[in-house]
Amino acid sequence: MEREELKKDNGGLDSAHANQREAQGSEYSVAPRTPGGGGRSGSGAKSSKGKTKAKATKATDEYLAYLRDAVTNADIKKLEHSFRNASEADAKAHAKDAKLMRDFLTVYTTSSQDLEQYLDKLYADIVDRALLMECFHRRFGVPVSDGQAKWTRGALRRLYKNYIDLPANQRTMVKDIITDSSTAGSSGWADSNGTIELSYSRGNLNGIVGSGYCDKKDYMYKLNAFDATQLHETGHQVDKWTNARTNAGHYSGSRAFMKISDWKFEGKDSKKVAKTIHDYADKPYAKALSLTEKKIAMQGAEKLVDGEISSEEKMKEAVEEAYNDLGYNTKGDMTSQGWADKANSMTSDAPVGYRKLSELTRILNKSKFYKHIISSMPSKNPWDRGNAVSGMERQIHKAYPGDGKWYSFSNDAYKNKLSRYQFCAPGEEFAELFASYHISKGKAVGLKHKKWFEDKGLHDGGNHYNDDPSNTSV
Repeated sequence: MEREELKKDNGGLDSAHANQREAQGSEYSVAPRTPGGGGRSGSGAKSSKGKTKAKATKATDEYLAYLRDAVTNADIKKLEHSFRNASEADAKAHAKDAKLMRDFLTVYTTSSQDLEQYLDKLYADIVDRALLMECFHRRFGVPVSDGQAKWTRGALRRLYKNYIDLPANQRTMVKDIITDSSTAGSSGWADSNGTIELSYSRGNLNGIVGSGYCDKKDYMYKLNAFDATQLHETGHQVDKWTNARTNAGHYSGSRAFMKISDWKFEGKDSKKVAKTIHDYADKPYAKALSLTEKKIAMQGAEKLVDGEISSEEKMKEAVEEAYNDLGYNTKGDMTSQGWADKANSMTSDAPVGYRKLSELTRILNKSKFYKHIISSMPSKNPWDRGNAVSGMERQIHKAYPGDGKWYSFSNDAYKNKLSRYQFCAPGEEFAELFASYHISKGKAVGLKHKKWFEDKGLHDGGNHYNDDPSNTSV
């Protein structure tokens, strides 16, 4: 039997809107509510708050009954009509009814803008954790999974909120979101297959990025840490794109992006990297060295770079290996005429002679050349310096353990930074920009970053990147 037309409280819709619904022949039409709830009605008559509340409760009960009937009969037309006309009270009641929610999602398998808007209205009031995960998947096409820890309801709601305004073609670059810890603070990683993993503190979902990754003047300092981590790792997935001319690449490797902070890929070859660091230092050595000693020093520096050495103890071993590889005596050679007298007061290169291992190591340990190499290894978090290291023409470091890539960037890039962490690598700067732009709607970024981001259509999913071929070696 056909269900009778229901009239209900419309949650603030005006009479014209309600009458338009009725004129369209809707099975579930909407009668107008006088704005102001328990205040004066349009006729000037007083309305009881208690009666208004009872009326709203009755209307919501009628809505749920209508929705159950539509679900039972798998009536898609009625389902669509119901969630188009649902008031906030209706949606809230539906969200808390876990069985009705599951039945509804089982029957209504079609994806539509109406459904997306309805889920947006429902999500904050869903109390069933599994339903929160299922609705996230239905809304965005991205599954959320428990990993080493289980997602909390608060974190799931925050995940959802952060993805609502993200362009759809950027969300779909993510294939899965899993959680590693709900007590360890905000951190995460992204793999090459589209998975991102997040850790957070369940008791502090409102904490800011703060001094862990930023200085107070940085754009990202006051942003929410959970939001920044989620969108940073999402940014890593978005960073991967296919260029029409090269069929591969990253936004962060494009020439225009690298130009913002004047990034340079310095390569992987230890000999080239060691010489580059030497040349960037205004005064590579703490004392004047003989040509032989410089040869030993460069050989030792190559070993530091190649072995990713970040301790003074290991540095001495590398220098000793350099002596041995070059066939020099670790006890030194001071036999050349005048060497012993000039050894501690040289102001220019001596052609021959060299100090013993312990003496030369002591000098190198205090030298800009060696100190910069040791402090620029991944284990030292060189991105965390906050300011340019003095005495270096450019800042140069190894980005990640084991991959061999060394990058440098301009000292001036520190003047207008998003965060300290952006200086780990171009890809990290892109991910920080992606997060900061989307969280702040373009406000917490510098002018150069903002212009580049919008020129590429990354603010709205436009993907205007084919005019900017990637340096795929980065």
